[in-house]
Parts: sequence; C-alpha cells; structure tokens
Amino acid sequence: MKRFVKVSVALTLATLLASAGALRAEAGVVTFDLNHNIGTVNAGGGVTVTITDTSGNVSIAVTNNSGGFISDLYLNYSPNTDLAGAAVVNFSDGAHDVAQPSIHFNGLQGFAIDLAFQTANSDPGRFGPGESVTFDLDASAALTASQFNNLGGRPMGDDYYAAAHVNSVAATGNCGAGSAKIGDLNGGNVAGGGNVTSCGGRVAVSSVPEPATFVLLGLGIAGLAASRRRKR
Repeated sequence: MKRFVKVSVALTLATLLASAGALRAEAGVVTFDLNHNIGTVNAGGGVTVTITDTSGNVSIAVTNNSGGFISDLYLNYSPNTDLAGAAVVNFSDGAHDVAQPSIHFNGLQGFAIDLAFQTANSDPGRFGPGESVTFDLDASAALTASQFNNLGGRPMGDDYYAAAHVNSVAATGNCGAGSAKIGDLNGGNVAGGGNVTSCGGRVAVSSVPEPATFVLLGLGIAGLAASRRRKR
C-alpha cells in the first residue's frame, strides 16, 4: 500500500512539473544585450531590450545604459509582413520624460522595423542615459517574441538581431565623441564593422606566448623544484 502511495505521489509531482514546464515554454521571452560598438565611437555602455509575448501582441521593455540618448532602435521580424499596421500602444516611461517613438518600416540597414525616438536638442522627451520605457507592439497579425529572434541588417550592413543608434556620446580615451551604433554580439556578421575596443574599428587582441616562452617557463619551474629538494 505504501509503495502504491509513493508511486501515485511521484506521478502527481511529475505531472505538475510537466505542466509547469509547459507554462514556462508558452511564455515566450527574448532578450537582446546591445553592447557591441561598431565604428569609431564608443557608446559608453549598452542598451537592453526584452520582448515578451502578451496575448497576440508583444510587450517591449528598453533600458538605456549607454552614455548618450537613443535615437533609433532597430528590430527584425520574420515574416516582415506580420508587422503590417503595427502601432505602439500602452507606452510608459515610468518616472522619466521620454516621448513615444514613431514607427518606420524597412528601416535603416534592412531591419523590419525602426522605432525612432525624439532627437531635438530642445526637447526633454529624448531617451537619455539611465532611462527605461515599456510599450506594446500591436499589429494586424498575432506577434510572438520568438519571431524577433532573426537576423536583420542586410544587404546594407552587418547582420544583427537588434541594434540601436546612440547620439551625443562623450569622447572616451582614444574614442571620439558623436553618435555610435551598437548591436548584439550574437549577430552573424558583427565582426565586419569592427569592435571599438580601441576605436578606429580595431579589435584589441591579447598576445599569445610563443612555444619557446613555454619551454623557458617550464625549465624555470623545474629549476625551482630542484632547488627546494636540495634545501630539504
């Protein structure tokens, strides 16, 4: 009898866990960490984008952790036609003062959608450093977060899943001031533009010791070990 009860409990727990797993799988979430600098300006940080399924639409949360204001957020979607008639709804800037973005389709460098934020210097509605916004994207067809997990950017530029244009960035070290473009490191061809580790499109490469260096290091360690044995 006890064995039967244990089996029943085990089966019940397994069913509950399977159901919980199914619920987690249904709640689609895609997150992009845009911190790969392209060009000759360092954005001074990154932009985080989280897209979540919400009853046929998607909810998009954007946080500006860069050193400038965001003028454009580029997202890709497959198929592009599903974005027909897309509109920003339920926009919220929390305690900040960020203006709602406008929508442009087939945006810069071949992305499916360009969310354009305020850029005027005299307007307090610019999407500045440290600010966050959330909004829903509503379209004619049902949208899913997973469909935003697609490469965009061709044929004009490098391949990214998402990218952002950051303006009014201050000079940092050898990096000039101005506007920066940042994308995700998981893109298919991000190396084409160069990572602005040292600016000018050059990638900082760590030096690898030559084989002779390893040999000398090994001889040195062996000598120390022999010296310790003699002292004993």
